[in-house]
Amino acid sequence: MTIEDFVQRMSVLGFSREAALATVWIASNPRDLTGREFNIVPGDDDQYEILKPSDRAGYFPAMTDDGGDFKGTLDEAFEYILEVSKRRKLRLEA
Repeated sequence: MTIEDFVQRMSVLGFSREAALATVWIASNPRDLTGREFNIVPGDDDQYEILKPSDRAGYFPAMTDDGGDFKGTLDEAFEYILEVSKRRKLRLEA
């Protein structure tokens, strides 16, 4: 999935292009993190992890439904973010 594919799919959830792009950052390394909600960071063996900014400084790993830290391909990282955004939207509409 490209960043443009991600933006398009986020638009279906009601995000503007700017809001979708402001949600995610693809870091070149773990020292290149931002305050965006989702920082996608390359790891070992073409796997990525998602780090989220902490209220107390630093970052923590995004968790999967089974309680583990997210690790997956870049496509899986985008899918994870889309799913989290979709769940959040459904909660807000309830």
